[in-house]
Amino acid sequence: MSAIGTTSNLGVLANWFNRRRGTATGIASAGIGVGTMLLVPAAEYITTVAGWRAAYIFLALVVALTVPAITFFFQRHRPEDMGLQPDGATASRAPGSGRPVPQMRVVDKAWAARNWTVRAAVGTRAFWLLFFGFMFSTWSHQPIMIHQVAYLSDRGFEPMLGAMLVGLVGLAASLGKVFWGWLSDRIGREGAYTLGMACVFFGIIFLGLVTDASRESLLYAYALFFGIGYGVFSPMSSAISADLFQGRSFASIYGLLWVGSGAGSSLGPWLCAALFDATGAYTLSFAVSLVAAVASVAAFWLAAPRKVRQVPGVAARAQRTRQALAQGR
Repeated sequence: MSAIGTTSNLGVLANWFNRRRGTATGIASAGIGVGTMLLVPAAEYITTVAGWRAAYIFLALVVALTVPAITFFFQRHRPEDMGLQPDGATASRAPGSGRPVPQMRVVDKAWAARNWTVRAAVGTRAFWLLFFGFMFSTWSHQPIMIHQVAYLSDRGFEPMLGAMLVGLVGLAASLGKVFWGWLSDRIGREGAYTLGMACVFFGIIFLGLVTDASRESLLYAYALFFGIGYGVFSPMSSAISADLFQGRSFASIYGLLWVGSGAGSSLGPWLCAALFDATGAYTLSFAVSLVAAVASVAAFWLAAPRKVRQVPGVAARAQRTRQALAQGR
């Protein structure tokens, strides 16, 4: 799953886009949410009709018949391998107009020019801030994703409603991934990530307020807020990492950072279950997820990709401000 998932695909995608890196990774990451929306209810239905073994065979066939073919025919590691350039062109002005195309602005030229290897990256404070930012981010949302159906079953909801809710979260996440990627190219990675995790924060609160089956309306508020917010992690993790450690070894560095994500994805759901067994409720588990969400935001702000590269929207506004000040003088 790691070999065919986010790590390898977004590691490759970062090579192809500079100017619209956030938007591109957001669109690509939206496929995860679409898959969740379609496959979770389908697997639940097949399990109900034919049993869990049939559902597993169905999921295996989906992977075996689609992923290798799509990867073989369409994926290419770097644009330079095909005689191309990132973003598809080298033109500095928009086609058919005289307006300049907003570009990424390098702030820290020494950092950006460095030949980043895994060893060099691991020796930096920014790498470890990202590592723990990844860990706390998945720690905040993976326990919710894993335990949400059990939580709702304990409150009297049917399992199929839980599966449909997971699908709705996936749909909202797909929309969120595109939106956060687009927004990050305009206001910056840290700002977009903060807004996304704020949605996760409030989504968890809405879920915690669902005490019985009579409060079904809160489920849809949860699915909307949590799903849209959950969508922020994949595009921002790739874009922030590439802003800091762009280069020929980026995929290796990104893969190592995802060890932190894996740690959060494994420890978070386990701790959530352990706390439930100890207390008989999810209250403390949800509180831990809320703290982890705040910690991940803090880690990404401290990693400060804005101090290495300014996204096109921020760079364009800064340029307009400088021009206005110069004209005023």
